Amino acid sequence: MIVIVGMAGAGKSTQCKRLSDEKGYQWLAVGDVLRACETGTDRAVMMSGKVLDDTIVTPIVEGELRRLGDEPEILLDGCPRTLGQAQWLASKVDPKTRAVVHLVINDDEALRRLMLRGREDDNQEAMRQRFAGYHRDIAPVLGAFMAQSVPVIEIDANGDQGGVYNQIIERLSQL
Repeated sequence: MIVIVGMAGAGKSTQCKRLSDEKGYQWLAVGDVLRACETGTDRAVMMSGKVLDDTIVTPIVEGELRRLGDEPEILLDGCPRTLGQAQWLASKVDPKTRAVVHLVINDDEALRRLMLRGREDDNQEAMRQRFAGYHRDIAPVLGAFMAQSVPVIEIDANGDQGGVYNQIIERLSQL
C-alpha cells in the first residue's frame, strides 16, 4: 500500500487517479467514501472542514482495505489525518504500508486550486479549518510512519500535474 498525504488542494486525488489509470493501482479515496456514507452531524463536521473522529474513520478504512485486498497495490488517499490514524495504519501488516508520498504545497496555491475545484465543502471557512488541521497534524502523522521505518517521500506539489506525477513515479521507482 502507498499512502498519499498532503494538504487539501495538493492534488492527492488527481495524482491517485492518474497512477491508478496508468500504473494499475487500486485507489481508495477515503474522503469520497466518508462523504458517501456519513450523514447528519458527522457529515456536517466534515463539511465544516473538521476531521471526523478516529473511531468513525478507522473502522470504515479498515473495512475498505479488507474489501480491496492487496493485489494490485492500493493507493490510500485521504487517510491518515490524525496521529491515531497514522499509528494504526503504520502498524498494519496486511496490507503493508510500503511508502508515504507527501505532496507539499503552499497555502496560496492550494487555495487557488480549491477555488477552481468548487466542491460542496470548498468554502473559505472549511478551507481555513483544513489548512490549520494539516499544519498542526502533518509532522506527527509523518513521524508515526518514520517510527515504523516506512519511507516518506516528499514531493513538491506546487507545479503542474505532469511534473508532480513524474516526480512521484521517479521516487517510487527508487524504493
